[in-house]
Amino acid sequence: MGCTVAYTTGTYTAGAVKGALVALIQGTRPESVTVRLPEGGEATIPVERLILTENAAECSVVKKSYEKDDVTHNLEITARVSFRADKDIIIRAGDGIGTVRKKGLPVPPGSPAINPTPRRMIIEAIRELTQRGVDVLISAPKGREIAQKTWNPRLGIEGGISIIGTTGMMKPKSAPAFKDSIVSQLKVLKEEGIKELIITPGNISERAVVELLKDSIQPDRILQAGDFLGFSLTEAVKVTEDIVVAGHPAKLAKPIEGYFQTHYTRSPHAKDMVLRFLRGRIPPSLWDILSGLPTVEGIIQALKKADRLAPFCELAELIELKIKDYLGRTQAVPVLLFDMERTLIGLSKSAKQWIERRST
Repeated sequence: MGCTVAYTTGTYTAGAVKGALVALIQGTRPESVTVRLPEGGEATIPVERLILTENAAECSVVKKSYEKDDVTHNLEITARVSFRADKDIIIRAGDGIGTVRKKGLPVPPGSPAINPTPRRMIIEAIRELTQRGVDVLISAPKGREIAQKTWNPRLGIEGGISIIGTTGMMKPKSAPAFKDSIVSQLKVLKEEGIKELIITPGNISERAVVELLKDSIQPDRILQAGDFLGFSLTEAVKVTEDIVVAGHPAKLAKPIEGYFQTHYTRSPHAKDMVLRFLRGRIPPSLWDILSGLPTVEGIIQALKKADRLAPFCELAELIELKIKDYLGRTQAVPVLLFDMERTLIGLSKSAKQWIERRST
């Protein structure tokens, strides 16, 4: 992205508010504004567009990121400000800014999805310039569209993006950041009194579960663990005892050899683990074919073609055993295995019973 330093949506929003207020108070059109960061220092935010009228001003900024998959890169954020008769600061969500609908998040249901730190940054930016009351309307023209690519729908945030950030500065995606997103979703589910949780590695396995169970499962009852299977499991049991694990063996086979952090930099390739498991469970005539295949999915498709998928039920059983050992519990943790085509290829005995209960 060409950025060496990048800032959160919260910092850009505070910048938009300050730009609009400078224009309203001074009658000028700043090219950029500076905002204070929560942990010290300042951020300079370029002004993209300014509209000044007699009683209000509107300022737009464009968020930049150095993360290639950051869906908010190049997102336009707009702030419209006007003075109030009292001394209050009222911040409202306009088009493209989400509204919180569920408990368990940093702001209460019914409030704009503007987290506490960005809210403080906005207020501080205003109070640097005036002690008068100010109405603030935050919007993001493409916020509704972009929000569908984030965790917001699952977290109960409707209508747009969240304005977030705790330090004001973005950091590359990290284990703490992803873990925080897992904990946030679990907090929401705990507030809702969730009875059952399905843990998957990602989107494909989530879609597979939804397609399998159709109307009997709500997508917001599915937690995407990414590579943090162990962390997700230990956090999930704090919320509910009823946990189901579903996904592709390329991720879920790793626990059979003790790996619950499944990123390729933290664990060996699952293909070799699957091959070791399959040895003695498939005809020797298939072994040379399977051992030459580069991926777990290739192995699955070869066994599917040969009508030899039965060992994957045994694999699911072993995965369940390892998960129970990891959690130190005897209660069942049903395990379902899918291929990349979202076909169910194996399931533990408890998973079979779990599906049967749902179909009756």
